[in-house]
Amino acid sequence: MHRFFKFSLAVPALAATLVLSGCPFGPRLNVSTDVLRFDFDNVSQNYETVETFVVSNTGRSELEFTIASDQPWVTVSPASGTAITSETPVTITVTVDREFSELKSADFSDATLTITSNGGDEEVLATVAPDYFTQAFAPGQVDIDGLELTFTPNGGPSFYEATQSEITEFSTDPEDGRAFPLDFGAFGDPVKAGMVGDATVSYYGEEYDTLYISSEGWVSFGEPGNNPTTADDHFEVPQISGLPVDATQAGSVVSYQQDDEKLTITYENAPTKGVPGFGNNFQLNLFFTGEITTGFLDVDPALSGIIGLSNGQGSSGTAPSDFVPSDFTEYNTGELK
Repeated sequence: MHRFFKFSLAVPALAATLVLSGCPFGPRLNVSTDVLRFDFDNVSQNYETVETFVVSNTGRSELEFTIASDQPWVTVSPASGTAITSETPVTITVTVDREFSELKSADFSDATLTITSNGGDEEVLATVAPDYFTQAFAPGQVDIDGLELTFTPNGGPSFYEATQSEITEFSTDPEDGRAFPLDFGAFGDPVKAGMVGDATVSYYGEEYDTLYISSEGWVSFGEPGNNPTTADDHFEVPQISGLPVDATQAGSVVSYQQDDEKLTITYENAPTKGVPGFGNNFQLNLFFTGEITTGFLDVDPALSGIIGLSNGQGSSGTAPSDFVPSDFTEYNTGELK
């Protein structure tokens, strides 16, 4: 599995200046993102070749920087610059040459952009790998409370285009009279749930009339899924890994409802697995058109785990070799349906 770690480089030539960068009067490098993903543009129906990120200075004195790519098929402009204050950021344009032979012959390709400055060093990963819409959260790093993600099929290599919206309530009312509360003690765990009538839900282009709903926050398609303790587990079968909860606890409710447009699964007041006392709330809407929404409310900030979509490509027991973790908060803002 591909992993990307951000680290600092010790540059002797800048040693004296870097000492100053730790003080409140020195320069301090800030980069707007860790990952640039070149995917598929749904508007132009072409593969993306240009992305941007921002270099800024959160320190008190002038920041000077240079940027270098470790791959010949990626260029940056400008490759050096000066950011005097946080109010004068520099936008960096990154261009991918998709006709480069090395890029075309590889299963996937990543390039590391190293930003070296007198206020610290950073790295940005430029990747043409698909977005697998999966993020790993460590305790204290959860930032999806009040967020709804919408995944719309677009025919690109990632299959979906993702957008984000802020929410204060679920887009589907879980108190609707059609909502059917699940009893894991009576029906088993996970609950095998079928669709009403001839309806099916589409997930990564496959139609399913049977789902498995777990008390531990995941929903799988066509076969029982896994607790996503690792990315390998998450990607083994087609599933949506919501939040790692224990919905068998008293006061928790998991409901299942189908209307003319979609199937909705809602977890209410479900405590974080192994940490009782915090009631998480999240909802999955599976539209019959193929669109998916995942909404998160009252998320435990101390929660950790793998969250997102799995297309089942890890059936061999390992995550896809080109998997690069997503950042849900960096998706474009979209409108709620």
